[in-house]
Amino acid sequence: MIQKKIKYLLALVFAFSVSFYGCKTDHKGTETGGSRVAFPKNVPQPLNYENLSKLIQDMKEFSQAVKQVNQKEVQEIDSSYQDVYFETVQQPLLLNLYPDPANSKVIHLVVPKNPQTGSDYVLRFDQKLPVINSNEVIAELHTSNPEAPLACPMSVTDLSAYMKEYRGHKFQIRYKLFKQFSQSGTFDFDALIYPVYRTKGLPFLVFQIASAQLTDMTANAIADCK
Repeated sequence: MIQKKIKYLLALVFAFSVSFYGCKTDHKGTETGGSRVAFPKNVPQPLNYENLSKLIQDMKEFSQAVKQVNQKEVQEIDSSYQDVYFETVQQPLLLNLYPDPANSKVIHLVVPKNPQTGSDYVLRFDQKLPVINSNEVIAELHTSNPEAPLACPMSVTDLSAYMKEYRGHKFQIRYKLFKQFSQSGTFDFDALIYPVYRTKGLPFLVFQIASAQLTDMTANAIADCK
């Protein structure tokens, strides 16, 4: 009788273990049945070492799935990046400034480039990123209209004084970004690992700009860019 009870209890423990560990959940709280952990939705993630490492690994798996015509894997990875955003804070390259006296604003024209070099931003880390075996990677930030700069209308108290002084001000810009998978096929990943695709000597990642916010830290003024 005691042995039967022991066997019954062991069976219950085993059944509970299977049901508890058999299904894993991702950040969305859905059952995935696999080991993929998705980025949270609609919460911009910093472009730090950990997040870029995961992104690069997902790009590798996506590229392999495309080449193997594994449509299920392709759709799974692509879907996991819907409504996923990244962010980075950089110095802006200011092209020009126009006054808008009717609205007590100035309009900064900005391009997503390094103001010192005029080139794309380079992200640097203390250790090498996986897969690409480099501690540097170029971040190409694309707007919806690559031919036009970002326009950032900024409210100012003294328009005339600002126009004279702004060149000595300190600026930063926060980019909200997203990564396209289904539209890029395998090219994005190939550009990371094959030097023949590199035009600037470093592996590069392409991001689309969802929004940008320019801050004049000297004047304590903020502008949403379009």
